[in-house]
Amino acid sequence: MTTYVKLTLPNTGNELKVAVWASGTPEQFVLHVRPAIHACKQMGLDANFTKAEQTVVHAVLKAKLAKKEYVKLRSSEKKKNKGNKPKGSRLEVTNPRLGSPSSRQGSL
Repeated sequence: MTTYVKLTLPNTGNELKVAVWASGTPEQFVLHVRPAIHACKQMGLDANFTKAEQTVVHAVLKAKLAKKEYVKLRSSEKKKNKGNKPKGSRLEVTNPRLGSPSSRQGSL
């Protein structure tokens, strides 16, 4: 017995009946996949996927560019400040749970 799923196209309201794959030979699977691909294209899912994929690619490229700009900015700041470090310029971070930096030195 074959089970079918009813799909309604969002833009036209047309209904499609697509068989659910249960078992069979590889050839039967290929024959099953063709109507499924056709249904996906009619529903616009392939266009949605392509659009989402392009959005991800653009976001990754923007992130890489931002990282390069950050590295470039940090290296130029380090070059500017390389010879101008005043004494005691080391940044000390305190954690309220551990207390002041001087009280932590023995626990490291």
